[in-house]
Amino acid sequence: MRSLSNCNTTVPRRQTITTLAAIILSAVIVACGDSTSATAPAASPAPIGRASLDHGTGSGSSIRDSADCVQALLRLTPLASPVVVTAVISSNGGTISVPGADFELQIPSGAFSGTSMTFTVTAYGGSTIAYDFQPHGVVFRKPLQAVQRLDHTNWGAQRLPNGYSPSLTGAYFSDTTKFNLQTGWGIVDEFMSTKLSDGGRTVSWDVPHFSGYIVASGRR
Repeated sequence: MRSLSNCNTTVPRRQTITTLAAIILSAVIVACGDSTSATAPAASPAPIGRASLDHGTGSGSSIRDSADCVQALLRLTPLASPVVVTAVISSNGGTISVPGADFELQIPSGAFSGTSMTFTVTAYGGSTIAYDFQPHGVVFRKPLQAVQRLDHTNWGAQRLPNGYSPSLTGAYFSDTTKFNLQTGWGIVDEFMSTKLSDGGRTVSWDVPHFSGYIVASGRR
């Protein structure tokens, strides 16, 4: 049975105010396959050893409906504030890296119509590994790839309540009112199949459309 205390997704007033009032450093740079980045201050992450990655892995780009309660993957050292990167990517594709978040978004050639598109990637402040991708509502001709390094996360050492199992899975949530970004618990709308690489130190998943995404580390 779902723990209501774990999935109480009421957004604290402080979280809302912090998100709205955060100072954002962003750069808009025309790129043709070049990575573009801008960063807000964040503490240096503390390294950990390689985690055991025996649960929740998959392959391919399948998506299934969820509307389920999950625990998000957490950073060992929280981001002091949101980190926002804006880049103009040509139809030839490119990569957007988010400094301090161990994250990048890969845009393949032919992912959208037109000669270029302006992308904005936000890594939310705090411990929860969660991202907002804009423009919201865009559906791509080819899925993008979200790539997250695991070195500075709690994967393999997370504490989960009874009835939950470790499961490393990219997941989509439609808005932040469904997620408590302070605790990492919330309701996701879709699970994405997950791929591991670099000896299990990197996780990636397909991004077919834009809004909010997290890396789930525990689910029922």
